Amino acid sequence: MHQAGTIIVLHKSGEPSHYRALVHAANANGVQVVFREFSIISKLFKGIIRFNGSIVKKQLVNLTTLISLWFSKNKFVVLGIAPYDSKLIRILKVLKNHHVYYHTSWPIWDGTDYPKRKKVTNKVLTRWKQFLEKDVEHIYTVTATAKESLLENYQITAPITVVGHSYDPSVFKTSDVERIYDACYAGRLVSEKGIDDLLKWSQQHPEFKFAFMGSGDDVDAVKTAANQNDHLHYLPASQSAVEVSRLFQQSDYLILYARRTQRWQELFGMVIIEAMACGCIPITTDHVGPKEIIDHAVNGYIFEEDVFIGKLASIMKDKPSAEMKIAARKRASDFAIESISSRWINVVKNAAYA
Repeated sequence: MHQAGTIIVLHKSGEPSHYRALVHAANANGVQVVFREFSIISKLFKGIIRFNGSIVKKQLVNLTTLISLWFSKNKFVVLGIAPYDSKLIRILKVLKNHHVYYHTSWPIWDGTDYPKRKKVTNKVLTRWKQFLEKDVEHIYTVTATAKESLLENYQITAPITVVGHSYDPSVFKTSDVERIYDACYAGRLVSEKGIDDLLKWSQQHPEFKFAFMGSGDDVDAVKTAANQNDHLHYLPASQSAVEVSRLFQQSDYLILYARRTQRWQELFGMVIIEAMACGCIPITTDHVGPKEIIDHAVNGYIFEEDVFIGKLASIMKDKPSAEMKIAARKRASDFAIESISSRWINVVKNAAYA
């Protein structure tokens, strides 16, 4: 059972990198942050069927935490759950005696667009309304757009704080290394990231050296293109922030051709702030996350999806100006871990002095 001085981040799958600033603030105040998942059963069965002991162990730890929360009270829980997910009803029964803080990146709260479509009944919508308007103690949003939409569509009484995401400035920074790539991409190599069209475009423009780093469904296509074209390079996905930073330090531009689907758009774009911190200028599509980070033609470029590909060559024919690099680094500094950590102070202080 968790003692006072612990914050439990409860998420469907968990992504600790999204909570770097929270962990930083917690460490500075003697508070521990632990990450747990609420989607357990299917993963537990998967681990058993595959004889994967690490998966089974992880899910048993998650299960133990949920059981302990059922029989305890006054714990501090940061809950990350997709809007209108029916699981909220069961989760709130477990958390009924605890301090719940909601964390969301979803920007549209008028009921017209949301990722979880199954089992969204009137009962579920009513419970979500009560949760947002009465039960939650504090709401943390990734973007100002999400905050504004919540306030427009619900009678929110709890404080709402925009926390964004953060990066480590001791890793993502400028360097004297040579910029050997005109452009790079780092992330999931999948269709919604526009990899197919970027590969086609880059093969038609041998004047630009382009590096792709990542893994995903389109990885074989990227490898094949890199093997057939000297100006294209493939770098495997890396868990090392230093290696990702080096790629940005070696590249003039970061290309993010994210394309909206029925259930997804780029809600932030961690690599954008990491690249900008390294003086690598982002060129992105006009999704909600990039639009809140980038000031077009000042510290990066943003274009609508249907004109994006046609704009690349005209921008990349010139190196980024020194002024734009300075502006990019300055904007990135707003998301440095020290800058963002103070925005989490409400839950941290409450946990520290419980």
